[in-house]
Amino acid sequence: MSDDSVGAAQPKLHQFVDRDEFEYAGAAGGFLDKNGYPFTRGRIFESLEQDTGQYDDARDIFWASGTCLAVRKQLFTQLGGFEESFFMHMEEIDLCWRIKSLGFRVVLVPESVIYHMGGASLSKQSSRKHFLNYRNNLLMLYRNLPPKQWRLLLLRRMALDIAAIGKAVLSGQPGFGWAILRGYVAAFRLKSDHKAIRPLKHQITAPLPYRGSIVWDYFMAGKKHFSDLDAHLFEAPRKG
Repeated sequence: MSDDSVGAAQPKLHQFVDRDEFEYAGAAGGFLDKNGYPFTRGRIFESLEQDTGQYDDARDIFWASGTCLAVRKQLFTQLGGFEESFFMHMEEIDLCWRIKSLGFRVVLVPESVIYHMGGASLSKQSSRKHFLNYRNNLLMLYRNLPPKQWRLLLLRRMALDIAAIGKAVLSGQPGFGWAILRGYVAAFRLKSDHKAIRPLKHQITAPLPYRGSIVWDYFMAGKKHFSDLDAHLFEAPRKG
């Protein structure tokens, strides 16, 4: 990385089979909404976009996918690498957030494209995948948000995730609802293990990059593509 301001980077990620379609795990770079839900340029929830060059600008992103991630060795060592207790899912988002909180950038390198066969470890239908996603997402937020912001966000998240449990049960997927509940129980049990790394009360950390709700945008407003989202709700990106 010749730009000293860049701490981490990723290429565009395409599916291995449908090679013109973005890949679920990282597409063209990741973000978090105001409630801590992740999404990417090229994939929001289950909606995957075709890559027509719409995200070919070399710009800042909030997190780079662990599918193909370049990180400065000094930063990786300084931050202790990935959080091993996460096992899988969200560990790269946690690392990128900590990198950004140190003042470094995370960027997309659109000239580079890789093809990824996703779901090799756990399929999207796996209840264990849902459990790990929710547990690790809650712990990641706890680790990176100042205490007051964490408490306010948690109230919103609990309301949204209770709704997600209800949706899973009503749609005949009670295992997914149970996975969300287990994720909460496990996250609260493990909070004390992560207390030492938390930001101090007045410590400034990298803000959540999207001030809107991706849940509202997708399910209520029908915004299925990243380009449909309100640009003014994003933290202004730095372009490379």
